[in-house]
Amino acid sequence: MFDQNLAPASDAVSGIFLVPPPPLLRAARAILGLTQIQLGEKSGVAHTTVRRLEQSVADVKPETAYKLVLAFSELGIEFARPAAGVGWRLSLRTDKR
Repeated sequence: MFDQNLAPASDAVSGIFLVPPPPLLRAARAILGLTQIQLGEKSGVAHTTVRRLEQSVADVKPETAYKLVLAFSELGIEFARPAAGVGWRLSLRTDKR
């Protein structure tokens, strides 16, 4: 069972965990130089699901989105949610946690 207490904060307005859009997921993976298979292995998500998410052909469960975002975070990618008129952004941390 997915523990909602472990998930990143949800959107304050809707209460729903916001999933980074497919182009941002692809960009993050490309920055890290990972294949879909490698990202799947690191995140515990099937590579076919990674492919379908990147192609915008799959609805994503909060558990799956969380696994991907967590894996990206552990690899140094941080996603910034839309706020104050600014869209999604991503950044690569240079420090190691």
